[in-house]
Amino acid sequence: MMNGNEIIILVNGVAIWGTKSDEMQVGCETIPISSPSSGDWTAAIAGRKSWAITVGFLVSGTPQIYSSVDMVGTRVIMRFKYRTGTVWLEGLAICTTFKVTATKDNLVQGSFAFQGTGPLEMVEPD
Repeated sequence: MMNGNEIIILVNGVAIWGTKSDEMQVGCETIPISSPSSGDWTAAIAGRKSWAITVGFLVSGTPQIYSSVDMVGTRVIMRFKYRTGTVWLEGLAICTTFKVTATKDNLVQGSFAFQGTGPLEMVEPD
């Protein structure tokens, strides 16, 4: 069993501090290959792959919010791994969203969404 506390995400070589939730999604598009004459069922083949990472974290203060806003639209190197693992998943991504959620009497939370641009590859540690 894996524990969520054991996931490490680096952005340009720096760990995202105070993460509450991490999500990596890898998928592929499907390309229809059926035609009206092929019967009632559709058929498809696998197309291009894509990946994305979303990170939720605790906001430590106003300077963190300001620097986080500046990250939106930038291209970064993402690394994702299990803490005791020996291999990273690495790829280039664009930060597409930064969100801050604040509710009365609770800690302020933030989140980033990164859309991969190109392959997500296994790499050995530095």
